[in-house]
Amino acid sequence: MRLKGKVFEELGKTFFNLSLLLIGTVVVQPFASGKLSLTLAFWGIFGFFLFIGLGIFLIDYGERLKEKEEPKEE
Repeated sequence: MRLKGKVFEELGKTFFNLSLLLIGTVVVQPFASGKLSLTLAFWGIFGFFLFIGLGIFLIDYGERLKEKEEPKEE
């Protein structure tokens, strides 16, 4: 079974959503309650950028696969 480009695009969108969830729960919420530590902030921001980068990569990869799947019009 071969995965189609749309699958990778949707997976990329999921990683975008996970990055927002991570930054909200690991950085913003502890900051608002006054319990933010430097270590927690570092890992939260690191994870945020990791998930954002992975999301961008997967969406781009999905777009490229979709271009290859579509028949070329002449």
